[in-house]
Amino acid sequence: MVPVTFSQFYQATEDYNEHWVISSFVRIFRIIALVFSLTFSSIYITFISFHPELIPAKYVVAATSGRHSIPFPVMFEVLMMELSMEVLREASVRMPQQVGGALSIVGVLVVGQAAVQAGFVSPITVVIIGMSTIGSFAVPSYNAANTFRMLRFALILLAGTLGLLGIAIGLMVVVNHMLSLRSFGVPYIAPYAPLNIKALKDSIVRAPFYQLKKRPQNIYPQDQTRMGEMVEDHTDYNFLEERKREKR
Repeated sequence: MVPVTFSQFYQATEDYNEHWVISSFVRIFRIIALVFSLTFSSIYITFISFHPELIPAKYVVAATSGRHSIPFPVMFEVLMMELSMEVLREASVRMPQQVGGALSIVGVLVVGQAAVQAGFVSPITVVIIGMSTIGSFAVPSYNAANTFRMLRFALILLAGTLGLLGIAIGLMVVVNHMLSLRSFGVPYIAPYAPLNIKALKDSIVRAPFYQLKKRPQNIYPQDQTRMGEMVEDHTDYNFLEERKREKR
């Protein structure tokens, strides 16, 4: 279905089957998980390698004590674990369904524990990589999740060479590229850029159904009506009472 915008990648069909408050909170959690999975590994590298003073004092010992016997730099350590996770994930996809899920879960646990005991990676690195991977699973769109998985490697390399400056440069390049994209003439970042206040009702949050009577203007719909009278009557009691008064 075209055109497509970035906001559609963290929206799911079940958002319209729940109460608007619940759907809005779930969407916000998805966005947090998306940003979390994209930047968490690179921020960890930056804090350990370039800016340890940014780590709270009570966490410094926990963050550094597990690395005293690790022979590799933190960037190589994170890259090694990220590549292992991607190999395990791809292998679980190609395996039969009955054993694919078990392979991914058990494989991560076994490989992570073995790597820690062998002294290749620190325990906190395994936790960081696991949390970043779990965050990528919260994105409803599989294609969007793959894109952010690839961008994570680029940010890791930038963070390992330039620190926070590298992360800032990487994010600016990604945002500028997204701003330049168009899908069948529609800006990819719509309704945020250009800003469309009315279309924001169904973007980060989902407004109640009685406020979603029209389709968003940023996709230039031929039919402006989003929901018919029967659908609206069944989704909002106040709207039903209002239409009854109008008919009288």
